[in-house]
Amino acid sequence: MKRTIAVTLALVALISACALPTGGRPTTTPPPGAPMLTVTSEGGFVPVEYLVGRGPRYVLLADGRLIFEGPVPTIYPGPMLAPSLVVRIDDATMGRIRRLVDEIGFPGFSELRNDDAADRVADATTEVVTYRDATGPHVFAVYALGLVEPNDRRVELLTELLEVLDEAAAAGDAEPFPVDRLLVHVAEGAADPEFPDVRPWPLPQRPAEVGPVEPSGWACTVYEGPTAAELVDVFSAATQVTVWEEAGSTYRILARALLPGEAGCTLSG
Repeated sequence: MKRTIAVTLALVALISACALPTGGRPTTTPPPGAPMLTVTSEGGFVPVEYLVGRGPRYVLLADGRLIFEGPVPTIYPGPMLAPSLVVRIDDATMGRIRRLVDEIGFPGFSELRNDDAADRVADATTEVVTYRDATGPHVFAVYALGLVEPNDRRVELLTELLEVLDEAAAAGDAEPFPVDRLLVHVAEGAADPEFPDVRPWPLPQRPAEVGPVEPSGWACTVYEGPTAAELVDVFSAATQVTVWEEAGSTYRILARALLPGEAGCTLSG
């Protein structure tokens, strides 16, 4: 009898420790250093090189570290490599984020998309928020978020969630996020006649050896460890109009930090 009561109490304690979201499943968060939320902007009427070089808007780790792209000088040409910054979110804000995740019902769906604004707004981006827990990624994508009045409560809550992240990034004491993986895209390109800046080819392999070539027409590869660190130093001294010469041809290179949770090149995974 005593053993039965003890087992029952243990089960009650376990159930009580799990927050039940609107989706009806207990919320579980990933290990402290793993990504919990990733926010990306996809599509929009922008040049293809902007789409190729665009990284996540935010990556929130389960331990409360928020990673985002830092500000760049308002000059042209601007720096080639944008800084990646990290701030630590306090426990109260993390609690608010987790409550919003539960209210939206992320753990209850695998993928959800809202295109209600498509017939009213043209050429807008789609905000894609991915929540990760023990059951896998849960994706909520909303077209033209914030541009029209939503008719879905979950869209309102998603807007609030992104506002919380915006506030946390602006208010926190940001520090540089160490880059140990670098995503690099390569395509042929001529020097800007108004801002000529041609430099020696910087990558370990020749342009034709960089791959795979993605649907955008840009070849893609990932560098890690010491090679990534060396390239960060090289690219930090370059600008948006820098081109790179190899065997008489010139190439454009787009590079950015590859953040936690990102797989790498589109075709190679």
